[in-house]
Amino acid sequence: MTLPCSNAAFAGGSDLDDLKLSDADIADWVSDVATLTGMIPPQDFFGGDFLKTVSGDIARSQLLSLAARRPTAKRIKESFGSWLNLLTVSGVLPDGAHHTVRGVRSVAADGHVCLSLPERTIDDWLSAYGVDHAKEPRYPDSNYRGDFLVGGSFIEFFGLVGNPDYDARIQEKRELAEKYGIDLIEVYPKDMLTWGATQEWLAKRLGFDLGTRERQVLPTQPQVLSEAKPAIPEAPPAGPAEGWYADPTGREASRWWDGRYWKHWVTDAVGVTYSDTPYPGRDDQVNRGAEIEGQQTWEFLSSTKFSWPGKLKGAELVTHLELMFRCMDAVENAAGTEGYGTSPAAYSEAAGHLRHARNHAGEAAVLARAVESGLGPGAGRRDITARLAALEEAGVHPNPVASGMTADYPPPEV
Repeated sequence: MTLPCSNAAFAGGSDLDDLKLSDADIADWVSDVATLTGMIPPQDFFGGDFLKTVSGDIARSQLLSLAARRPTAKRIKESFGSWLNLLTVSGVLPDGAHHTVRGVRSVAADGHVCLSLPERTIDDWLSAYGVDHAKEPRYPDSNYRGDFLVGGSFIEFFGLVGNPDYDARIQEKRELAEKYGIDLIEVYPKDMLTWGATQEWLAKRLGFDLGTRERQVLPTQPQVLSEAKPAIPEAPPAGPAEGWYADPTGREASRWWDGRYWKHWVTDAVGVTYSDTPYPGRDDQVNRGAEIEGQQTWEFLSSTKFSWPGKLKGAELVTHLELMFRCMDAVENAAGTEGYGTSPAAYSEAAGHLRHARNHAGEAAVLARAVESGLGPGAGRRDITARLAALEEAGVHPNPVASGMTADYPPPEV
C-alpha cells in the first residue's frame, strides 16, 4: 500500500468541516489521535510529518483519516479556549494541567508529575506497557536528576537541546552516567516527531519487544460535552413576490426585491437599471460610473494594499466592506455599459474577510452576487464558484443582510 506524504499543506481543517462537528466530536477526535499515536499531540501535530508517529500501513491510514477531519485552530479556540483545555476536557490530559516555563505541567496516569507533554507521553507509555519506573532519579555525587529510572537505565527527555547552558548540562550528565555505569537513554524533540519508530528502539533499549507485550488502555476522565453541531441560520420566510418596488432607501425610484431580500439593482425614473448597494446608513452620492475614489475601479483595486483578513475588526471591518460594496457597484455598472465580464477582485476581498469572521451566510451572499454579476473567465471565477458550491452543499443560505450589503428593511407593501 502506498500512502501520501504528510506535510503542512495536507487537506483538512476546513471552516466548512467545522460546521459538521460538535464539541463532543472534537473531543473524541483528539482522544482518537492520542490513542492511535500513543502520545499527547501538540497543537501543531498535523503541521509536520505526522505519519512517522505511527508504524504500519493500517495505523497510517487511520491517522490520515483523522487528519482529514481535524477541526480548525479557530474552532478549537472558540469552543475550548485553548489546545491545552481541549486536551484536558477530552481526558487526554487530567484536570490541573497548566503552562510553565518548561512546557505543560500535568499529572500522568500513574500519578507522576510531568513538566512537559513529551515527558508525559513517555511516562504514560511506560505505564501502558507495564514497565516499572520511578520519577526523577538522582545522579550519584550530583544535584542533577534524570526524568525516569527503569532498572539500571535513566531515561532523559532533553527538550531544550540547542541552548548552550542546557547543552552543557547534558554533557555533564553524560559524563556522570559513564563514570557510574548508568545506561543513559537520551530522547530528543525530533524523536517525538517519529514516535512510532522511537517506541521500537526505546523498547529494545529497555529489553522488551513491543510486538509481544500487550498495551494497556490507561484510564481517562473526559468531561461530558455538547453533541450539538454549530447552528446554520435558515433562510427567512418568503415574502411578497419578486419584482420592482418602491426603493425603501429613497436613493432611487425602484429597487429589486427577490422574494426575501432587497437587492443592489435599482431603476431610475426613466427606466435605467444599475447597481447601488443598500448597505445600512449609506448616504453618499449615487455613482453610476466605473470610478471609485477618483480612479478606475480596476486601477484602485490593483494599486491599493488592503489588510489581511482577520486584521480588521468592528467599525474598521464594516468601513472596509462598504468600500468593497461600492467597488462592486462600479465594476457592475462598467460591465453593464461596456458589455464585458466583471472582475472578481472586490468580491474576493469582501468574501475573504467574511470567511475569516465565520460569517458564512454573508460570505455566500457576496459570492452569489459575484456569480450573478457575470464574472469574466479565469481562476477567480473558478475559485468563487467552487467556494459557493461548497457553502451551498454545507447548507449555508446566502444572506445579504448578514453580509452588510443591505439593511434589514421591511418587505415591500403590496
